[in-house]
Amino acid sequence: GNDMQLRLQAWDFPGQQEYALANLIYFHGQGIYILFFDASCELEQEWKELKFWLWAVAQYAKNTSAETVPQPPVLIVGTKWATRNFEAKELEVRVTNFFRQVPGLEARLVWNIKYSYGYETERSVLFPVENKDPE
Repeated sequence: GNDMQLRLQAWDFPGQQEYALANLIYFHGQGIYILFFDASCELEQEWKELKFWLWAVAQYAKNTSAETVPQPPVLIVGTKWATRNFEAKELEVRVTNFFRQVPGLEARLVWNIKYSYGYETERSVLFPVENKDPE
């Protein structure tokens, strides 16, 4: 048989500004990039960080080996969703407007699509998760 082995290696990059440039040397064209943001924080603060990482992935995590090879996908995950300080639509608008500034980003985003009876009912660039311990 032609058995294929898959190797998974997960890297957790620190998101703080002082580590940002050092992290970029590890970006490459073979991976899945999951960008997390804390939805319980103010939107302006989180958008500033998220915008930087979206740009960085689009610029530095590229597959340059062949045009037929897809670019690495990007997921945006909002944590602490139950205690969010903004509506999802506010961030959606910012992300979709950012597509115009960063060519190729839109095609790389993995969309959170909800279906009902086989029809698409909702589409979002966000994957909301609740990871706060219940009190």
